Amino acid sequence: ERGYIPIITGFLGKGKTSAYKVTSLVSGQAMAMKFYDMADGANRKDLETELLALRDLKRHPNVMAFEKVIETEKTFFVLMECLKGKDLFDYTKDAASFASSENDGGAATDETGDDAAFLPEDTARELFRQIFGAVAFLHDECDVIHNDLKPENIFVLDPGDGGAPVA
Repeated sequence: ERGYIPIITGFLGKGKTSAYKVTSLVSGQAMAMKFYDMADGANRKDLETELLALRDLKRHPNVMAFEKVIETEKTFFVLMECLKGKDLFDYTKDAASFASSENDGGAATDETGDDAAFLPEDTARELFRQIFGAVAFLHDECDVIHNDLKPENIFVLDPGDGGAPVA
């Protein structure tokens, strides 16, 4: 598409699709880009409907911004803001491990007596407040239902990156 020529500068991860960090040759702006391959039997009409909903989302501090969709005959390229951090699954695992190591060098135990590590209650409360606020916003303000809400699809920003911690 004119005005944005993305160059892949890194791999971000793989879920249903692959995600890459890209940089525009025109502006130098860094973004995340997902590829949706229509050749693998995906339903093009369903994907077009989903992408139109994403394109029209209102801005919210805890909802990742979608910037542009580039469409070819067989592929959709979805450009979105590139965030620094990790998904909620990894964040929880890492933060809980850190918290348990701070607890006299040992892990807490759960109700079965097994070693367990728990996210601090204040941190968990703030994460849930932001997650539920974002989901309520999508439902109430955008008429959008997130159909794949799971820890791997919730992103927690690095604290030094500024902005809201959950996207």
